[in-house]
Amino acid sequence: MKKIILIALAAIGGIVVIVFAVVSLTTTGVSKKADSILTQFKNGDVEAVYNESAMKNDFTLAEFKEAMGIGSKHSIAEATKVAWTGKGFKNSEKYIYGDFKFPTGTVQTLTFYFVEDNGELKLLGILAGEPE
Repeated sequence: MKKIILIALAAIGGIVVIVFAVVSLTTTGVSKKADSILTQFKNGDVEAVYNESAMKNDFTLAEFKEAMGIGSKHSIAEATKVAWTGKGFKNSEKYIYGDFKFPTGTVQTLTFYFVEDNGELKLLGILAGEPE
């Protein structure tokens, strides 16, 4: 009986390792890309983020700035602290999410969604909350 339990636990452990490896491999580069986008926002280079995104086909630069809250107290560029808490993928989209702290003391969870285009990650959108 103990052998069966040990075998079952080993199998479950193996499955967990495989799932973790798949998620890690499929989301490679997401953290680095999200950090790069945050740096660009903080440096005021919103146009570069826009031009490198998959959103430029659907939004004007002005609409993009408004959607990103540029100029508001809760603009991504104004975040004083960011703590990524998870990442994953769903269909062809990759995502990373975390908690953003703003100067007002407000903490908001934001999810950055990406799509791969010719081997390059493109920002697809940023939404409040954790991924569904």
